[in-house]
Amino acid sequence: MDTTTSDIRAVEFIPSSGNSPVLPELLEQIPEGEEVGTVTADGDYDARGCNIAIIDRHAPAIIPIRVTLINRFNTLGTAKTARMV
Repeated sequence: MDTTTSDIRAVEFIPSSGNSPVLPELLEQIPEGEEVGTVTADGDYDARGCNIAIIDRHAPAIIPIRVTLINRFNTLGTAKTARMV
């Protein structure tokens, strides 16, 4: 969303599983010279391809860690939450 005009720059509504492949395509909809203020998404987008696309656009991201990663590390008895990128 453009914070100046409140225009939504890119959006995609898809089923709840397998979301992450669309993020790089959404970022490609915004011309290269235009700044991406923030990428906000759910934990499904905490994936390597998404992280690379976000880094390539120099955009800050607000994406929670996938629940499966949190549960996996808690099962191992680790006090710290680890993030795999």
